[in-house]
Amino acid sequence: MTRRCFLKSSLLVIMWTMVNPLWVRSKTSSIDTRLIPFRWRVPEVHKEEVEKTLRFEGKTTTEKDTKGLMTWVFVGLILLPDLAKSIYDFVQGMEKGGVKIDTREGKFDIDTDKSLPPGMVALASDEGTELYERDELSTSDELVSILLKAH
Repeated sequence: MTRRCFLKSSLLVIMWTMVNPLWVRSKTSSIDTRLIPFRWRVPEVHKEEVEKTLRFEGKTTTEKDTKGLMTWVFVGLILLPDLAKSIYDFVQGMEKGGVKIDTREGKFDIDTDKSLPPGMVALASDEGTELYERDELSTSDELVSILLKAH
């Protein structure tokens, strides 16, 4: 391949990615590009962990739970694959309890639940409740698919 041919090919690839930005996006982010409403309650000890991966349009507030412990609440709009990735990362690192996700009424209400086994995801939808153990979710893409079906 000549240098001129290489430069032409490179220029074409660059122009193509500028004209068609969807081609550049990752596989998971192209699954669903709608912003969805969500509310995620996170205990104080996990706030930093969630903030590292959660990029959303909205606000963060604080509440006290029934025992008077501080809980951070993330509320806003987010792309479903981004939310699933953040939940997946969070669940994989959990040592105590699991996560409840309620997808009824068109929004995602997410909370931790110490009564669940470590890393378990309980997903409530209009069709009922499904339980997923940590080892059943090998990638965040699988969680995206599950959430899409439930939504």
